[in-house]
Amino acid sequence: MSRLFATGVVGRASAWYMSHVRLRFLLTFMLMAGLLLPVLPAEAVTYTVHSDREGTTFRYFARNPRLTGKVGLADGVRYDVLVDQAARYALKRVIPRGPVREVVIAQRGKKVSVTLRWRFSVAAHPRFTRGRMELYWPHELGRTTTNRLADGVTLSRTHRFTSAGPQVIHVLRASLEKASLIPKLAVGDGDGFGLEPVGSIARRSKALAAINGSFFSPKGGEPIGLLVLDGQIISSSYFNRSVFGIRHDGTCFIDNAKLLAAVRMGREDKVFIANGVNQHAARDKIVLYTHHFGQRTRTVADPSRREFAIAEDGTVLAAATGNMEIPERGYVLSGQGQAIWNLKKYIRVGDRAEVYTELNGLWRGVKYAVGGGPTLVARGNVNVTAKQERFGPQIASGRAPRTAIGYLGAKEVVLVTVDGRHQQSVGMTLHELARYMKGIGVMDAINLDGGGSTTLVVGGRTMNRPSGGYERPVNNALLLNVKGR
Repeated sequence: MSRLFATGVVGRASAWYMSHVRLRFLLTFMLMAGLLLPVLPAEAVTYTVHSDREGTTFRYFARNPRLTGKVGLADGVRYDVLVDQAARYALKRVIPRGPVREVVIAQRGKKVSVTLRWRFSVAAHPRFTRGRMELYWPHELGRTTTNRLADGVTLSRTHRFTSAGPQVIHVLRASLEKASLIPKLAVGDGDGFGLEPVGSIARRSKALAAINGSFFSPKGGEPIGLLVLDGQIISSSYFNRSVFGIRHDGTCFIDNAKLLAAVRMGREDKVFIANGVNQHAARDKIVLYTHHFGQRTRTVADPSRREFAIAEDGTVLAAATGNMEIPERGYVLSGQGQAIWNLKKYIRVGDRAEVYTELNGLWRGVKYAVGGGPTLVARGNVNVTAKQERFGPQIASGRAPRTAIGYLGAKEVVLVTVDGRHQQSVGMTLHELARYMKGIGVMDAINLDGGGSTTLVVGGRTMNRPSGGYERPVNNALLLNVKGR
């Protein structure tokens, strides 16, 4: 039995050897004939993607690669490459950062397809050496398209990649020789300030284009910051923040504006300085209310408060301790705490008063003004004044969708929106926005309301992508119209 067993083993071993020899011969023949290609292991280093502050580099390693074709895809590009070493494999990898979101490389024989899928579209030209194919995208550069909307008005859209991620930026340029720029309030329910999407404000006014304007209270809809329409002060500024102004001759400028609002009582020759116009009441402050605020002051009735209704002709009509009705085209002067003692002493029903609302210095006689802040660019230099204007860290340091306004010359303005809070665009910090504004030649610029409010509408269409997925209702918008239409 041992002999039979040994013979069987030897016989099987001999048969295995002959089969192995025949298999090797067959594989060698097929390789020489090109019928069988070596399969590269999945771990083989066939490409690298490196992204840093300067740019992103993609390299595909192969023996003597040559470009034979390039095919543009809806979300990327495919390069057809011929190499010297035949193989067969396929790989697909997701890239966590940079303009390239996915790499797909497939080789069959000496033909290779290299497919790059974008997070956003970028332009690059491959370079070839004996050992690799290489593409490089410098950061801060991207693809810009510009369209003429009307005589003196253009709109550009930029997709670019930065070290923080992709950004989508819209820039609306307009000559105020050819176009007019006018702030417009949202339509309310007839009782004070309202909220309305920018697109609705633009369509209602038949505007060529529009962006969102100043900050506002989401509860009451009141603008937060200086707003002047046709020379009339609608609301006053907080903390002396930055304001964009337009004079009657169409020239524009940026500065901090200080309110001069006062009531002078003729009989006593006493002047009461108001701390604000159409602002929510605060203790030890005097606030002047107009019909823009609503039908009433909406203050809480309290013995520590004194309010006086003043008719359009200056007659003091009535006194109350809060929530007073505002006369049509008239005023209510409201004070609380220490501010009420002189009001109670010197103002009486039936007296005559003179009401003054104006701005200081170069703001005197301004036709339109929209407050925002902080300043971004001053006299052609980056100058972010977030600390001086008392902005909180969320606005001062955070990355968010942004809206800004500036000017290139006395009568040439730029309106800028930056998308944010989604995969296609990460938004900007204020310092990034300031550097961008300077880079496009802006001499002076300020930040406007951003975040979910950031909206650009052109021809009735929303051009940007609001971060909330829809247009947020706002208090006011800046409307651009071609003159003569």
